[in-house]
Amino acid sequence: MEKDNITFWGILIATLYPLLAILTSEINNRLKKVNHPSVATLSLLKNVFLPMLTVYLALVNIIPYDFPSVFIKLYETVLWILGLYLFINFINQIFFTDSDIKEDHKARVPKLLQQIMRMIVIAIGFAVVASEIWGSDLGSLITALGVTSLVLGLALQDTLSNLFAGISLVYERPFQTGDWIQVGTHYGKIVEINWRAIRIVNRQNDMISVPNSFLSKQVFLNYSRPNKFHAETIMVSFNNISPPNQVKQIIEEIIVNTEKIRKTPAYEVKTVKFDMHKVDYEVLYFIDDFWESEMIKDELYTKIWYGAKRNNIRLPNAVSFSKPWTVEDFDKESYLLGKSKLILNSPVFSGLSVNELKELINNSEYNIYGKGEVVVQQDHFSEHVHMIVKGKAAIHVNDEGKKVFVGTAKKGELFGEMELINNSANEGTVSAYTDLELMSIPYKVVNDLIHSNISVKRKFDSLIKIRKKEQFDKLSNE
Repeated sequence: MEKDNITFWGILIATLYPLLAILTSEINNRLKKVNHPSVATLSLLKNVFLPMLTVYLALVNIIPYDFPSVFIKLYETVLWILGLYLFINFINQIFFTDSDIKEDHKARVPKLLQQIMRMIVIAIGFAVVASEIWGSDLGSLITALGVTSLVLGLALQDTLSNLFAGISLVYERPFQTGDWIQVGTHYGKIVEINWRAIRIVNRQNDMISVPNSFLSKQVFLNYSRPNKFHAETIMVSFNNISPPNQVKQIIEEIIVNTEKIRKTPAYEVKTVKFDMHKVDYEVLYFIDDFWESEMIKDELYTKIWYGAKRNNIRLPNAVSFSKPWTVEDFDKESYLLGKSKLILNSPVFSGLSVNELKELINNSEYNIYGKGEVVVQQDHFSEHVHMIVKGKAAIHVNDEGKKVFVGTAKKGELFGEMELINNSANEGTVSAYTDLELMSIPYKVVNDLIHSNISVKRKFDSLIKIRKKEQFDKLSNE
């Protein structure tokens, strides 16, 4: 070995190794501060690979001793294996770090590419080691691998079909974990995506596995793309006696007061068909979560029924349209007179005469609300004082965008009297806690009664004082 050559390699190793060790240590310290996942790999590079590479260069170029060729070849093979391991780890940490954290389509499916990339790098490294270090005939090796691959390919045809279909889905990214899709007659929420298939859970909580090869050949519907919100359509029919504009206005008010229906994009209520006995309406609205579509549809149908009942809009006969559906007319006065004891036991109307009671009932309205329906909305102006005839109401206030529960009102209690006295908008939102029956008394009727009956005026004033004290105590406790 020439002296100049030994000197060159000695200076090179003595200079580069400390510099590379210091550089990797500095980088590693910086990465530790941000908890980067490549810290362990960089430590392995500094503490194992660099010293081994330095020793190898010294053995081959500096130490004047002829080591057995097998020893050198084994040492080189170990270096190659360690180098491949470090290279694969760095690639994983640079391109696939998020895949170990996020459980979505971009996270789970690229693991397939990660595995394929590892196999390719390992195969190339193995070929280089076998050919360059051990002197194997690479051509014969490739021929043998080709024959083996052909046999395996025929045996694993379906598996490989799913594999490559999975790869194509990686690039297209037509869905991700959490999306609702429909494939053929099956639809459900995607809970898992892997190299062989996707798994969806339907509304019956059944697991359905769809092979990637089948999925790649099918037209499937993604309810969660291009946006999370989804359009729903329902059809309702009413007797043709009621004007369409009145019916549409009632449905629109119900949609506005249904929390889980989006305000944008805008809903649509259209008259689509009519004949001699009925009118058909199409209701289009948008929701955020397809999982809740059936529950929202149930809520909407229920509220439409109650809204139609309140406004005396009748449904057509469900069996035959030869004549409208007829029901026994509801006698409001008889029904409310049957509640006379409840009305006279109220804190305001206990002093009414029989004639005054009948007059109050005659001029009042009777309304029913389904559970969850809004009776009065905060910051809106009302025209009635309401007495609960049956059921229970819930009271909420909107405090800086948050819905805060205040309390409930039960059978025989009033609400809306403070707004009457103050001539102000509603201070809270009142909704039906259970199915609710109300006697809604117009403000004018209450005012006339207060001015004509001193007993009612005194009791009404006393009730207002109680309400104001309750408000003051509440504000004092906050």
